Amino acid sequence: MTGNLAGALAELGKSVLVIDLDGQASLTRSLGLREAVYVDEGDNIYTMLTTLQGDPHTLIQRAPHDTFDILPGHYMMFEAAESLVAKRNREGRLSRILKTIRKPYDYILVDCPPQRGAISDNALLACRRVLVPAEMHEAYMDEVSGLFRQVRALEGDFDIQIGVVGIVPVAYRGNPDEAAYLEALRQYRAEWVAPCLRYRRSLMNHARVTGHSIFSYKPPASHRAKAQRESQADHLALAKFVMQRVEGEAS
Repeated sequence: MTGNLAGALAELGKSVLVIDLDGQASLTRSLGLREAVYVDEGDNIYTMLTTLQGDPHTLIQRAPHDTFDILPGHYMMFEAAESLVAKRNREGRLSRILKTIRKPYDYILVDCPPQRGAISDNALLACRRVLVPAEMHEAYMDEVSGLFRQVRALEGDFDIQIGVVGIVPVAYRGNPDEAAYLEALRQYRAEWVAPCLRYRRSLMNHARVTGHSIFSYKPPASHRAKAQRESQADHLALAKFVMQRVEGEAS
């Protein structure tokens, strides 16, 4: 979702940086920068987080096929949570890195691993906002509840507020079970419910394999072109929702 949301925000005229903190570096790979994941010489996001040394500008590059920037992920991020355990201010290290970025991006999107812990703590403290992708079924709703417990704990520990931008129904098919969960979410906090991203797994997989967001992807067949237009519309609606929530909050 992160790369496609970045593409949508860029389509709407925003300058965007995405940061990949996931040990799998799926976002980096999906945007055509697979080689960056395995570079062993020089700095990378792992060494910067664990040593607080290096210049992030040497890592930031333009996504090869898109109109936004990326600070690539790295395979060593698998070890980051364990490596940070004994470090001082282990939860605030990404905040320190972001303060050194000079370009005034309109949006910085941080892609986190699915596990809760030191890496997602860093992202939440640095961004002070969270946008949560969730499939509309019980297992995902349990994960969302766990994330919000993490948010509340960080707010208490650091005496801060972390704003919920929204919960994004992803891979949405609209079957009765999914619709029931979506309605329950709307009944709970309607303002958190973001536009749905419809189920487009084949399209998304093919775009990722070719290193593109859905905004730069060139579909080889007409049926994929229709799905692409629909998915672009979904992500543009999500981007407008995010802009309204974030920029409305700031005004």
